[in-house]
Amino acid sequence: MHWSSVESGFAGGSNSFMLIEKRMKVPNGKLLILKATVNGNKFEKVAIQGDFFFHPEEKLQLFEEAVAKTNVDLLHQKLQKIVEENNIKLVGVTIEAVVELAHLIHSEIGK
Repeated sequence: MHWSSVESGFAGGSNSFMLIEKRMKVPNGKLLILKATVNGNKFEKVAIQGDFFFHPEEKLQLFEEAVAKTNVDLLHQKLQKIVEENNIKLVGVTIEAVVELAHLIHSEIGK
């Protein structure tokens, strides 16, 4: 898998936020982009984008919230549960790819 990274930071008051973006071309799939706003070593907000298909689309927010709020070591299990409970269809992207990008971001902010 090939991935790339973009980072930018900003500070406000006592908080220091950073926007980290990771991109991946999923093998036999599509482009996956994971953007995370982080504060210290915690995800504040996550956006999952790319040229993949996610159906039903309105359930993508559940994935984004899970990535932002779930311990990265438990993320695969959490996303799998969301897929099963909401009958979500992923085309051109995998749970494993989302988890891999989340791990990459987490490893950077954990430094």
